[in-house]
Amino acid sequence: REAELKGVSAIILAAIPAGPGKIKIGTGVFGQSVGFVFEATYGLALGSLDLRFGLRSTELMSAIDDKDRSLGHLGWMDSVMALGINF
Repeated sequence: REAELKGVSAIILAAIPAGPGKIKIGTGVFGQSVGFVFEATYGLALGSLDLRFGLRSTELMSAIDDKDRSLGHLGWMDSVMALGINF
């Protein structure tokens, strides 16, 4: 296929700390589709820096590409690396 998923995402997330780990669960709109996000990360504190590694899974209920073709249920998994600064 020569089509793309395009659009703006708006997600409501709930973060649950679990020791050095963190779990995020969310729902929202991804382009024209409703979807869900689940993320699990593990963090290391390096002074005032917070370095986190983990995985994120995204599921769309009824994805539509830029050619207006329905892709049905669509999901993917990403690796996550985040760097934060604590004040």
